[in-house]
Order: sequence, then structure tokens, then C-alpha cells
Amino acid sequence: MVEGEEIVDIERNDVDLTKLFKWSTEIEIQDEKGNSVTSVFMRLVGDSELNQARIFGLRESAKLRRALKTLGTTERDAFVSDLELREPEFIAKTVTILSLNSLSTDARRNVIISLPIDLPSDASSEELEEYQETVDNFPLEYAKKVEEEITKLAAEMEEKLLKLSDDELQDSYEEALINNLCSTRMTNKFLDMCIFLGTFSDIDMKERKFSSLEEYENLATEVKDQLTYAYNTLDMPIEKLKK
Repeated sequence: MVEGEEIVDIERNDVDLTKLFKWSTEIEIQDEKGNSVTSVFMRLVGDSELNQARIFGLRESAKLRRALKTLGTTERDAFVSDLELREPEFIAKTVTILSLNSLSTDARRNVIISLPIDLPSDASSEELEEYQETVDNFPLEYAKKVEEEITKLAAEMEEKLLKLSDDELQDSYEEALINNLCSTRMTNKFLDMCIFLGTFSDIDMKERKFSSLEEYENLATEVKDQLTYAYNTLDMPIEKLKK
């Protein structure tokens, strides 16, 4: 135990998870010089609001996907480049990089590492030490295995891509790029809605800070960045979950 740390021992039945959605914390908004300009109260959104945000994100993603697939649209002209003049190796590498999120998901699904079996109560001190060391090293070992699997899957993907015709390779690039852009759009819009629904002017969370999602989206970038960081790092003290 590190000096100054406090061990909090709370049984599962001693906490009330509904308090997560009734708790708020004050967030101070600063200007570019670090001076406080205003403050808001923020809380995690509940299940129904999460679903609302998820649906909003999916709809915005679908809207962008349609635009990116349509010739002559502003979105397609801005984001979808024609790589026909680039070397196949470059295009294959680009597609692989754009596919890293899905490759990472596949890698985590493929990697299976079991924790050691619990030792009997009469285990020796040396056995307990070795067991604890294995448990402590588990996250690092798992991350290493996942990274190795991603590398393997990426190499396999590049190999398959290089066997495609030029047109097929271009199509693979467009598909990977569009999927990547739409995934980012969905995540960003989901988070925008969560922040809009979870930000209030008062500590009792009766009055929303923003009259509309549009008002929130039109905020200055530096203000939105502060609110996004605040929402992503919301951390309710465990003691406040006690019944």
C-alpha cells in the first residue's frame, strides 16, 4: 500500500448504481489565457439518453456514408481521393492502416489467455508470490499478444490486397476510407449528444445548459474540447455510491 492511499472496501450490495445518473460535478470553462469564464454541471447520461445518442450517431454516420458514396458531392470530393496512380503497395498499406480498428477488434477476439487457477489455502509463500506475479503481468502479456495478433492480421490483409486487380484495390481503399470516416463521425456525434444531454446550468440538473444540440455544436472549438475532455473523464468517487 502506498502511503496516503485509502483502501475502500465496499461490497456489491452496498452500492446504489442509480446514483451514477443523479450525481453531477462542476466543470469550469476557461478562456485561452486560463481565466475562468463560466461553469457548468455535468453528469453521465442514463440508458434512454445513451440510446438516443447512439441512434443520433448512427443516423449522422449513414448520412455521411450516402454523401461519400455519391459522385460529385462536396464530401466525396473532399475526402475520397483517386489513388489509381499510386503504387499497389502504397494503397494496400493505406487500406490496412484504415482498417486497424477492425483488425484490433478481431485480434482481441482471437487472443485467449486464461488467468492462473486460484491456489489452495495452504499454498506456500513462494507459490503465492509466483501466482501474484502472473496476475500482475496479465494485462501486459495480454496487450503483447494482441499487438502480435494485429501485426499478423495486418500482414495477411496486405498480402490479400496485393493479389487484387487495380479496380478491386481502389474499391477496397474507398470502402476502408468510408468506413473509417463514418465510424469517426458516429463516435463524435454520439459524444456530442451525450454532452448536450448531460450538461446543466444548475447543480440540481433541472436546466440544460444548451437550448439545442445546434447551440452546443456551434460553440468555439476550445470550449467544446474542454467539455469533451470533462465528459470523458467524469469520475464519481466510489464513496458516493454507498447506499
